[in-house]
Amino acid sequence: MQQVSRGGLAIAQQIAHVYQGHPAVATVMVSGSVARGIADHYSDLEIGVFWHTPPSDQARQEAITALNGELWSFTPSVSEPTSIVSEHYGLHSVSIQDHTYAGLVMIDTKHATVAGVDTVLRDVLEDNDTNAAKHILLAAIVDGIPLVGTPLLTAWQARARTYPLSLAVKVIQEHFWFGPWFIPQAYIERDDRLVFYQHIIWMQQNLLHVLAGLNRVYYPSAEYKWMEATVDSFSIKPTNLSARLKQILQADPAVSIKDMMNLINETILLVEQHCPEVNQLPMFEDHPEITTTWAQQRWLPRSPYSLLTIVGVALEL
Repeated sequence: MQQVSRGGLAIAQQIAHVYQGHPAVATVMVSGSVARGIADHYSDLEIGVFWHTPPSDQARQEAITALNGELWSFTPSVSEPTSIVSEHYGLHSVSIQDHTYAGLVMIDTKHATVAGVDTVLRDVLEDNDTNAAKHILLAAIVDGIPLVGTPLLTAWQARARTYPLSLAVKVIQEHFWFGPWFIPQAYIERDDRLVFYQHIIWMQQNLLHVLAGLNRVYYPSAEYKWMEATVDSFSIKPTNLSARLKQILQADPAVSIKDMMNLINETILLVEQHCPEVNQLPMFEDHPEITTTWAQQRWLPRSPYSLLTIVGVALEL
């Protein structure tokens, strides 16, 4: 674990002391970039607190007060056991081993219930739920470092890692569109770069989800942060994937689309090789056509539309 992450873990352990011994707290973890060992000086500190019953606003605010935190935002608690509520606060100092350190870190605390996590685990692992927020929660749990209640978090991690084949197939099929279809040549000829690169971004995001499913990994970020670290967690992927994704966003559009299509085709071949069930197990009743063949054919070059030009030319004569 690198230096910044070590500092984050030490601070997280001090924060956990505030919750330790509370009768309603089941487990506390540190997650995010600190838990993954990749934090930098822009990173916040993500804490997960899991309760036997939904926490009260008072209990949450008392913890912030005990830490001398400066409250920045606060989502009120609700009685619904499956809800996740959060707060952000600034921490300007912390005492560790009789030494006080001054500075600033943003604490991002998310609160959930044990019943809520169990529901998410059932939804995803038994019902093949691909809801992004649920996958992000499970990604945080899998990578989380326990601070309080280690046995419960360890049990959740073991359950979450039993990523079923049917879920992998569904995630792949859901993202095999690789974004909305478009005619790249149109935007290249118009030099319409904003919309062109928006499509490239959609294609890259969907490609990452396909590979996450193929590798049976929960995609960890709705914002697609830490892309390189996420790609590093994939054992099955096109060669030099991170570098190629970055280069595509920097290259001239004509080069970008060619390189992007190469990556898509390589990814489709990897799916054929490592998850042939994508061609055998349709997970969407309204789209049984989603197979590797379909995915390849969807991006074959299309001729431009002709009728407007034909009529326009004829009317000039």
